[in-house]
Amino acid sequence: MPMNPINLQQVARNISQSVQLRLPARITSKLTFKDPDQITKGGVKRWRARILPLRTNSIFNSSWCSFEVNVHDTGGGSVGFFCYTKNKRCGNGVHSEAVFNIISDFCKLFPSFESSDHDDSIQGVYLGYIAMSPTHSPADDLANLIIVTLPQFESLLVTVNDHK
Repeated sequence: MPMNPINLQQVARNISQSVQLRLPARITSKLTFKDPDQITKGGVKRWRARILPLRTNSIFNSSWCSFEVNVHDTGGGSVGFFCYTKNKRCGNGVHSEAVFNIISDFCKLFPSFESSDHDDSIQGVYLGYIAMSPTHSPADDLANLIIVTLPQFESLLVTVNDHK
C-alpha cells in the first residue's frame, strides 16, 4: 500500500498553532499567526508560517521582519526570527545594533540557536531541524524565542524619521 505524502503546509500550520498554545495569553493577544505560504529560497521549496506582532510601529513588517516556522520539501526545517534591519520599513538601519544585541543575548541563553548576520543587511536567529524529533519540539523553541525577545523587539519603534 503506498504511503500518503506528508502535507508540509499542515505541518507548518500545526507547529505555528502549537507555538500559540505554549505562549502566555498576555503575549498571544499581541500576535497574529499567518497561514503558511510556500516560498523558494536557495533553491529549496518550503512552507513558511509567519508570526507577527499586531503593533505596526515597531520594527516588525510582514515582509521584512517576523518570527517564522519553515518546513522544507527536502526534509527538516527551522524556527526563528529574521529582520532586514536596513530596510526602511524596519527602521532604515537605526536599530541594527540593538537587534544584533537582542539576538546575541538570546543565543547566550539558548546556545542551540545560531545567529546570522548576512552582508550586514539581514539579521536573525534560527534553530534548524534535520528531522522533526519527538524529543525536541520546534514549537517549544520558537515559543521561548518569542517570550524572551518580543518585548525587546517591540521597544524598537520605527518613527517617521527612520524612513528617510
